[in-house]
Amino acid sequence: MLSCREAGYYLSLERDQTLAWPLKTKLSLHLAVCKNCRRYRVQLQWIDDAVDTMAESSRSLTLPEEARSRIAARLRTLHQGNPEDDSTSYP
Repeated sequence: MLSCREAGYYLSLERDQTLAWPLKTKLSLHLAVCKNCRRYRVQLQWIDDAVDTMAESSRSLTLPEEARSRIAARLRTLHQGNPEDDSTSYP
């Protein structure tokens, strides 16, 4: 049977990829007997849901055209390698 540390690792991993069935079975067995890891799985789902919600709400945000122009001009200056035009001072 998996340790809680291993189960936590695989719970995180399953958010990004499909686990092989033997590992999925081991994880399911561990979750059947471990309340803390079941709770951790729920917490991971809450985090995923919150990130999805924030991503959806941020899609409607736009940068004003003036700011876009300033950024584009600054990037062109940096790309051309013009250090004299560098108005940003760094320590």
